[in-house]
Amino acid sequence: MWIPYFLLEFWEHETPLETVTASKSDEEERHFEVWFLLENPPTREREVELKLSNPIYKTQTDGAGRAASMQFLPNSNGQLEAVAFKVRDHSAKLAFRYCYDRLCQLLSFWALVTGSGFSVFGLRIVDVKHNTRWKVLPQRAAADPFVLPQGIDLPEEHAAIVSLYREGRNAQSPFYRFLCCYKILEAWYKSGGIFAQADRLIREKGLPLSRPRRRITHDTLVLSLVFNAHPEFENVTFVQFFDLLNPWRLKVAHAVTDEGTFVNFDRYEAQTDLGPIANLTDMVARQILLDEFDLWGQINEAITPRH
Repeated sequence: MWIPYFLLEFWEHETPLETVTASKSDEEERHFEVWFLLENPPTREREVELKLSNPIYKTQTDGAGRAASMQFLPNSNGQLEAVAFKVRDHSAKLAFRYCYDRLCQLLSFWALVTGSGFSVFGLRIVDVKHNTRWKVLPQRAAADPFVLPQGIDLPEEHAAIVSLYREGRNAQSPFYRFLCCYKILEAWYKSGGIFAQADRLIREKGLPLSRPRRRITHDTLVLSLVFNAHPEFENVTFVQFFDLLNPWRLKVAHAVTDEGTFVNFDRYEAQTDLGPIANLTDMVARQILLDEFDLWGQINEAITPRH
């Protein structure tokens, strides 16, 4: 599953555990350093398309009068590869949240001005007082056994909906990932495309076949990171889950809520709200597609003449 950078429990500490415990229990304001490693997603380069021959140091004051010292650091190619903040705050997580929002505003500005891609690859966080250091980098999933499909060609609509799932899984943005998987659920919910074809064949041939009627399990909620935020999703049917997704669909598809408030995708809260929901939508969409291909296998077996 997609593990967001901003969930403190997934940070890897690089210093002894006792320093982490001391940092987490300390509520006094103190100095933190937050280092963001950048990348250009379209080119997959660990740099962004801004020329920078030497480090630049700036101090920025926000509207509330809070100051943050920033360093803009080039790589050996003379392009920006990292932005480092020095701030005072009461915890590593609060310092990260503040710096993350400020950085994302910069990345969005640069994306607009240059027409290029800007994203965070990883980060390091330092509690200077306790000499506590954390590292956060993309995590690898466990490898699955190598498999091949029975045939190399898929009907066009099957290929299209599978490609939509791959688009979602490849997306770095939880917002785009959510939209891709939501469209799969929508087609299934409305019995469109390949889902309608299967239903028609089952009716026409009088086949004793049907799809599983699935519910969201406790394990699914835990794996998707949704359980703490939405335990009420446990045991709801996939149909009920699709109905519950409409508030998130409105936010992501229209960038505006029912109350007419615009959604800022750069904000920490927007990421934490949608990331786990995107995970759960992904898991449900994948199960629906696996069930559908299994159903098509049963249909083909039932209608294929035996020799």
